[in-house]
Amino acid sequence: MRLLETIKSLNLLKKLTPSPASRAAAAFRDGQTLGEVMRDASDSIAREAVRQALAEFSDGPAALLITCLIESTTAGWELLASQLAASNQLPRDRSAWVAARLTDYGHCLSEDLMSQHLINLVLCVTGLHVEALVLTRDDVDARRLTEQLAELLKKGLSSGLPRAALAQTLTTPHRPTGRIIAPRPSAN
Repeated sequence: MRLLETIKSLNLLKKLTPSPASRAAAAFRDGQTLGEVMRDASDSIAREAVRQALAEFSDGPAALLITCLIESTTAGWELLASQLAASNQLPRDRSAWVAARLTDYGHCLSEDLMSQHLINLVLCVTGLHVEALVLTRDDVDARRLTEQLAELLKKGLSSGLPRAALAQTLTTPHRPTGRIIAPRPSAN
């Protein structure tokens, strides 16, 4: 197994491939919306999340795999957020706003709606009926799980973030969230 990892680490093309944060920053500079950038990032986040979840998962209840998958996917969005926030490729105020939205989306994965979708996704991929049933790593089709997770992340954007946020670009004027309260007339 170590030989395969060594061979993969020597892959020069992989080193030339831009990181997800670099691709996201370039997409923002090209005028793409937050939603478009997040849809593009979903594939690489899903791929890494499944890899990490399966590495952490030991044979046991499917619920353990689901928990590992939620944690690794959330961590993927948080990592991308921190890389963009630390990057000098975007204006500082906008990179902070983008990072906050990515982090918000990562955290929404553990809320009721998205976690139920993730449970259903794992059960569908593994062929199990309930998450309490025992599962082995060999029972998991990693490629299919990655594809399904990426699709869920793309479709779940509108459930996890406001549509107005997903439609914003770097040049869209930033509007504060919440109600703006009109000043009270003077008592004079």
